[in-house]
Amino acid sequence: MKNKMKNKLLYLVLLLISFNLYSQQRENEAKIEFDKVGDSIVEATGWRFFSYKGEWSEIKKENGVNSCGEINFYKIFFSEITYNSKKYYSYNVVSLDGTFKYPAIQKGFYTYKIITSYLFKEKEYGKLKNYKSAKSKQKVTTYIDNENIGEKELNKLRDNIVFYLKKKITSSRNTIKVKKESDEVIRFILPLKEKYKSLEKDWGFDKKYFEVSKSNYDKLFK
Repeated sequence: MKNKMKNKLLYLVLLLISFNLYSQQRENEAKIEFDKVGDSIVEATGWRFFSYKGEWSEIKKENGVNSCGEINFYKIFFSEITYNSKKYYSYNVVSLDGTFKYPAIQKGFYTYKIITSYLFKEKEYGKLKNYKSAKSKQKVTTYIDNENIGEKELNKLRDNIVFYLKKKITSSRNTIKVKKESDEVIRFILPLKEKYKSLEKDWGFDKKYFEVSKSNYDKLFK
């Protein structure tokens, strides 16, 4: 009889322990929000030097896209995020891209919109702010449906950036080249996508670049 009582008590104790183990509250990680989302550059003039005729040509904005050769963008803006007590500055380029559904035979070409984000620490961010070139070791690609960046696109962008930071995903070093041409004019060159890397030699302030007013460029940092 006593053994039966002991067994029952033991069973109840184990049941209570099991219940406590499996009924603990499940908690999600705290959501990391952007500290700030800055203003955008939406207008820039592309300039290209054609050596065969020895002339510079202006490439104007078309269908909402600023373009110059292999690079285009709808807008550029900074977002700031703090992760593991470190501040990161994300230089976000919203652009149009395209590929073939059947690349082997180059059939079924289609386009899509992406945000290519280059992450910077404080020092490199300061260089860009002071009209100097800066290098990024982390590049994040976010696919979006709409070039007009709203809450849905920002949430997707933020989650993607946090994922890359958590996983410590790095890419080949990318340089955003900036040159202060005068007190009123800033020129810049964006990194080429991987499929165009072989054409990097075609870009330079003596060959091909984007140009904006200083006041337009400075909006990125306000």
